[in-house]
Amino acid sequence: MAILIDTNIIIELVRDGGEDIRNYINPKKELIYISYVTLAEIQSFAIKLEWGVTRLLKLQNLLDNMEVIGIEEPTILNAYVEIDTFSQGKNQNIRSKLSQNMGKNDLWIAATASVLEITLITTDKDFDHLNGVFLDVFFIPKELITLLRA
Repeated sequence: MAILIDTNIIIELVRDGGEDIRNYINPKKELIYISYVTLAEIQSFAIKLEWGVTRLLKLQNLLDNMEVIGIEEPTILNAYVEIDTFSQGKNQNIRSKLSQNMGKNDLWIAATASVLEITLITTDKDFDHLNGVFLDVFFIPKELITLLRA
């Protein structure tokens, strides 16, 4: 089964110890997807933090082995609307007692995982309220990431 990874996972994969993290999140060497939004976020992140040649090459090597999914598909747009309205407690189809504001990029990433029907792997708790409703979320605590990098 394929997985979709969040931007924060890519950042961890580029850091030292990324191979142990990759083996943990993807032990069966499944196809890894990322959202086009994740691609934009990681490229912007690398520029803002002035990543050097070594990190940029490592990033490019990672990206070369991932499938980028665009957001222009109508099904992803529809999922975005459903997830956004659900997160705000305004979805007429699926009621939620909890309202949780999400960043717009996270909404696109969640919508992509939802439409592809694959697990989203993240270190971000902002997706928790969607787990089991729109998609499956595999949350990795930052403490575990630290242990895997050691």
